[in-house]
Amino acid sequence: MKKMASFFGVVFFAWVSVVNADYLDVLMPGAVTTGPDVYLCTAVPVNRARTFVTGFVPVASMNTAHHIILSSCSVPGVEANDLDSRPLWHCGHGVPEGQEDDALYPRGKVCQAAHRIVYAWARDADELTLPDNTGFEVGEDTEAKFIVLQVHYKNEMKSPDYSGVKFRVTDQVQ
Repeated sequence: MKKMASFFGVVFFAWVSVVNADYLDVLMPGAVTTGPDVYLCTAVPVNRARTFVTGFVPVASMNTAHHIILSSCSVPGVEANDLDSRPLWHCGHGVPEGQEDDALYPRGKVCQAAHRIVYAWARDADELTLPDNTGFEVGEDTEAKFIVLQVHYKNEMKSPDYSGVKFRVTDQVQ
């Protein structure tokens, strides 16, 4: 477990210089679960041609989310057209026994094609700011067209949950 804990908060990708920060909210849209130990995903399109991530601000509590993993990909685990009407899906082990065909959420992969983990959070970890003048690119002109938020709910969530991470971003390269 010690090795797993040291992984959280690590960022992958090549560094690129950036300035002028804004935010991209990657949050659950009111998730509820029908049992404990459930993994749910939602996807947020990066609707910008050129965007650079420079930091991560968690919007989560370990009382709600056991851990969070954010991945970038070109196609989320469910059809992008379905995201408006069904923005959540089961995306890991943890579909409660007997609910494999849960009418509440469909089942799918995190991403349909290859994906990269860009950030992971657990146990009330603090925000992470990348070093000055650094970041990594996401957006329409990259393979990272979507950010997929995967939340592991250790306990049943009867009240809507809006956990996630705010990405500190900029569109200016230094």
